[in-house]
Amino acid sequence: MRISRGAPESVSFKRGSFLVYDNDEHTHYSNHWHSPAEIIMPLEGWYQVACAGVEYILQPGDVLLIAPGTLHRIHAPECGRRMIVQADFVPLFHLPEMEIINTMITPALRITPLNAQDHHAKIKACMEAIFLEYFTPGALGGISAYARIIEMLVWVGKAFTEADSLMHKAPSSKNHYDRFILLLDYINQHLTERLTLELLSNMMGFSKFYFSRLFKRITGVPFAKYLSQKRMMLASRHLTDMELSVADVAGLSGFNTLSAFMRMFKLQMNCTPTEYRKQQRER
Repeated sequence: MRISRGAPESVSFKRGSFLVYDNDEHTHYSNHWHSPAEIIMPLEGWYQVACAGVEYILQPGDVLLIAPGTLHRIHAPECGRRMIVQADFVPLFHLPEMEIINTMITPALRITPLNAQDHHAKIKACMEAIFLEYFTPGALGGISAYARIIEMLVWVGKAFTEADSLMHKAPSSKNHYDRFILLLDYINQHLTERLTLELLSNMMGFSKFYFSRLFKRITGVPFAKYLSQKRMMLASRHLTDMELSVADVAGLSGFNTLSAFMRMFKLQMNCTPTEYRKQQRER
């Protein structure tokens, strides 16, 4: 892996593609971020990763998913080996279910036999298949490996949402889940507009209290956090357009004031919009 001196990781990466590394380096990667998501699974020895102020000590077979744009640092022991995947999930975002999965892995999600129960073995098997197929010569190795990445995301979704249990409790529960999938699509289409808990709960025909509980139960995060994360992703894309001012980006990302945007951006991205833009220029 190649790390630039600044925060963004300097790798050649095309949209919709992915890279797989067989990494046995003993080194320290200081705080950095990159556009693709990162998936790490130690094969031998432990691996230490810090994301958004949380330290993860990964053991062989543990899987850590790091969301796109998440600032993180890594420390490797003197001996060890791990599989690292960097994948662009943007082509999958037209699928409403991908919104729930992306929310789950933001900023990072560790998967172990303890927290994923029966699904961990399937996720680990997908990672092993990605590794094998990526490095096996053959005309279809790339697309086969990418298919395994998608399969792994499906198992992650099954492991960390209550969607399955909701859908098997009663027809009305499945209907709630289906309606929430449509609601998430509505939120994406209206991110720059005034979206309130009261407005959306009325659209669903629920009380604000019940809507809040159900929203967190399905997506894994409170409504306010989900909305701010989506607006930060939108703002990050707008900041790559150097002709837009930071104030323009704030307005185009659904923030009423520049100060609110600056405060939220610093809180979630660990840098200012100007610093983020500077990092983009240096890539």
